[in-house]
Amino acid sequence: MRAGRFRMNSPPVVYETVDHETIVVNLDTGSYYDLNESGGYIFGLLERGSTIPDLAQQTAARYGIEAAAAQTAVEELLATLVEEQLAVRADGESPEAAAPPAVDSAARPFAAPVINKYTDMQELLLLDPVHEVDEAGWPSRT
Repeated sequence: MRAGRFRMNSPPVVYETVDHETIVVNLDTGSYYDLNESGGYIFGLLERGSTIPDLAQQTAARYGIEAAAAQTAVEELLATLVEEQLAVRADGESPEAAAPPAVDSAARPFAAPVINKYTDMQELLLLDPVHEVDEAGWPSRT
């Protein structure tokens, strides 16, 4: 898994970060997840389409940790994200031209990325009419 580019699996995957906690919903499976601060930071970097070395470098810079520790943290989280269909390979796709996130001048305390999965609302999320959306959006006036 060390080689290649990865991106968020959108449109079925949506997320929002509030107070350093990231909530991710997979609308195809009905599962939702929460990620701690470091996990949410790494997940957010996938929006641009990133390689593991890019993710590890930015993580090491943000948290002031060794490159090897950042690489391990990124690889472990990314394996879970791919397994849960929250991230996919983006090989051959051009990365978005967005600037990398700003790095704080003071290193943040690092805690290994944590992702928790919840399935208690699967039935409700899968029944939601937002799944039956076409290019016109929802609700659509035809």
